[in-house]
Amino acid sequence: MVLISAQNNLYLSSHNFFQLNLTQLKDQALLNIKFLTPFVNSRSISTLKNTLNLKLPSIFEHKCFNDNNLPFSREALNTELGHLYEHILIEYIHQFKKKNQFPGLVVKGVTSWNWNISPKGAFEIVINSSDEDLFILREAILKTNTLMSYIFKQEFAN
Repeated sequence: MVLISAQNNLYLSSHNFFQLNLTQLKDQALLNIKFLTPFVNSRSISTLKNTLNLKLPSIFEHKCFNDNNLPFSREALNTELGHLYEHILIEYIHQFKKKNQFPGLVVKGVTSWNWNISPKGAFEIVINSSDEDLFILREAILKTNTLMSYIFKQEFAN
């Protein structure tokens, strides 16, 4: 199910593996995502590295600010699913902007969670995306949802 409501800028998307709510504000997008998988960390996805190398190899070039100061090429293989979703989304936004020669190629995101308050597997992602770029964000979310679903299907097929 995908619901798009332009009046209140709330976008809902539901897949077998996660549920996503998006609220677009003037200068940022707020994504609340809840993974419905039995795990919440990418280390549980044995096919992840091969899938990303095949489907989105440019993601391994990302800058990432994490506790261990690891490059994203290493962080991606042992990170929370919300953080992985954030980087995939950022890569698709960046690709669209670069391809269409949009200004502002730097896209930043922050993923947070508090499983003492929210259910395990729930994340909040904040992306520096203006309301003028909402169509880019929607397109990137659709691509990200497709890739994340593919990743999970590959994993659960094994």
